[in-house]
Amino acid sequence: MKKYLTLRILLGAGVFACGSTLALASMGSPMATQQQSSSSAMPSSQGNSPGPKVGPGELHHFAAAIIAVRPINQKIRRDLATQKLTQTQHQQLIQAYTRKVKTVLTKNHLSPVAYETLMKKAQTNPAFAQRVETVIKAHGG
Repeated sequence: MKKYLTLRILLGAGVFACGSTLALASMGSPMATQQQSSSSAMPSSQGNSPGPKVGPGELHHFAAAIIAVRPINQKIRRDLATQKLTQTQHQQLIQAYTRKVKTVLTKNHLSPVAYETLMKKAQTNPAFAQRVETVIKAHGG
């Protein structure tokens, strides 16, 4: 259950960087994301499993991005929760966060849309979520 919740929180982080309100729902309530549409930006090519077919290379890039985004996500959540910010400061913090996450995604050869799609797939496909978790552990994350 903890692994599943971690992936849900990370989905919030990844989608948040893309400017979607889904992230706010994901961060606030683990159940909120289940109510969102499960449509993806890429077509499904695995029968009943949602999302795109993911090869080993992309899976490793995705896992590395998750590991790298974790501390960024933890910091933004901590900063937003503990600091009294003006609207401008809040926007600047979010913009800095977005730049950092986009940099991580670029270094890991993922677009924000691809990252979001893979996160949604990890949420809705337990077998894929397990593959991701296995690769994360192999990366030491």
